[in-house]
Amino acid sequence: MLTAEYFVLDGALSLALPTIQGQKLSITTSEKKEYFIHWQSIVEDEVWLEFLLSETHEITLLKGEQEKATIIQQLLKMVQQEKPLLLLNTFSYEIKIEADFPRNWGLGSSSTLIGNMAQWSGLNGFMLNEKIFGGSGYDIAVALEAKPVLYQLENKKPVYKTVTIHFPFAENLFFIHLNQKQNSREGIAHYRQLTIDKQPVIQQLNEITQNIFQAESLQQFEILLNQHEDIIAQSLQLKKVKDLFFADYWGSVKSLGAWGGDFVLATSHKTKAETLQYFQQKGYETILDYKDIIFAN
Repeated sequence: MLTAEYFVLDGALSLALPTIQGQKLSITTSEKKEYFIHWQSIVEDEVWLEFLLSETHEITLLKGEQEKATIIQQLLKMVQQEKPLLLLNTFSYEIKIEADFPRNWGLGSSSTLIGNMAQWSGLNGFMLNEKIFGGSGYDIAVALEAKPVLYQLENKKPVYKTVTIHFPFAENLFFIHLNQKQNSREGIAHYRQLTIDKQPVIQQLNEITQNIFQAESLQQFEILLNQHEDIIAQSLQLKKVKDLFFADYWGSVKSLGAWGGDFVLATSHKTKAETLQYFQQKGYETILDYKDIIFAN
């Protein structure tokens, strides 16, 4: 999510971009065994969550967190209820979801899971997301379309369109991981407690969003990013990430998604070597070029 952040929950227009990194779902059916479903979640060839489900959806946890297994159990139960022919009790199923990015990157493991399950089952991804995870659903739109989207909620219903983005200054954009994972639910809870009039903020953000993906120069892009950061920081009553960690940095630094963790977007008019050196000296080793993370149109 490049723009609007939490305000997308109240109808702000958001620009969201798909990443190259993602997840794939594979399902193998076999003759009936001692289990109904054998689930594995895999990151970089390592199983981090594994469990068995019985025909009555009882969980036998083999590896990982019970809470994560319960969420997937609920998702599979919903799929079986809505599409009973997909998961017949007379068979056993080996289901694997494999991600090619580290879990702490925050690139949408939940949304790509929902997207994959929706495409496999034919169920509405937004419906599945609403019942299992909640949130605005912007990430579901990106997962389903695999293209940049302009997204907003109208009467709490998702409305979006795909757009073409070509930043002439893409080589001046970098994504830096902050070495920490932000809890989106906590961020949303903080946002919900705000007592400000959100409509003027939403109007400002909508204008910035409409302009930002049409920016033709790095300078114009930076002005828009800085305006966006100022508005969000003032509204959330939080300090900007640049003020917290990169006060002496020469370019713009923008939080992405939930403030306080995951990746930030940095602009730079200096060489790539100088840019990398700055962030590496501060202890940030995961630095990705725009072309290394954003899925091109």
